Amino acid sequence: MATHSSEGTGKPHLSVRGISLSFSTPEGAIPVLDRISFDVPGGSWKTIIGPSGCGKTTLLRVLSGLLLPGVGSVKIGPSGEGTFSRAAYMPQSDTLLPWRTALDNAILAAEVDRRPLAVARAEARALFGRFGLERFERLYPFQLSGGMRQRIALIRTFLAHRDVLLLDEPLGSLDALSRVATQDWLLSVWEGSGKTVLLVTHDVEEAIVLSDQIVLLSSRPARVVREVPVVASRPRPRGGEDAAQLKGEVLDHLAAGGTDA
Repeated sequence: MATHSSEGTGKPHLSVRGISLSFSTPEGAIPVLDRISFDVPGGSWKTIIGPSGCGKTTLLRVLSGLLLPGVGSVKIGPSGEGTFSRAAYMPQSDTLLPWRTALDNAILAAEVDRRPLAVARAEARALFGRFGLERFERLYPFQLSGGMRQRIALIRTFLAHRDVLLLDEPLGSLDALSRVATQDWLLSVWEGSGKTVLLVTHDVEEAIVLSDQIVLLSSRPARVVREVPVVASRPRPRGGEDAAQLKGEVLDHLAAGGTDA
């Protein structure tokens, strides 16, 4: 399996600068994001970890264009000149359409973009095979397990043909064995794809296995406390000494409530 540099292509595919956001309530404003800034180089994988409820999902919704920040900017593209249309967002739930088959759910973006459907179906079938979903193409979401539905949602996200993938806990509903297998499948599909990935997860081991760099956020209002490089080449053993040390550092950060300590 190829090794990706933490610098990707050297050109930020995703540039986040000074993002702040508050939610208005009858009792007053609730600050959620506090001057968030980071870059995700083209072709690299960055993962966001922070205390529960710190604003990770809100941040992804801002980066996908679903929420407008109070201040700050988001730029997408090889030179930072692109728009939100260059990003594909996968929320925590699979959001499959119940009246469409698994295959038709996977090619939804192609229909919206008016791309040739025969080509889209061929691409989808190839990914169904790589994700262990052969012969399930014609089933409906209610006939599939939660793990299968999540894998189809991942396939749909890849087939959106966007430069940047924003993944919000895509494997969070899977059991431990399915999660490890899907991590391996996801990594194999991403390798060589040229996609830029920003992942939100609570699973520290998952972040270490998949990422080039980990962004640690504080408790709400979220701010970037630290960016931690993951320098080991892929594939990475889950129980290695370096991985265990890095996992301990990240867990200490979470145990401290996302503070600098």
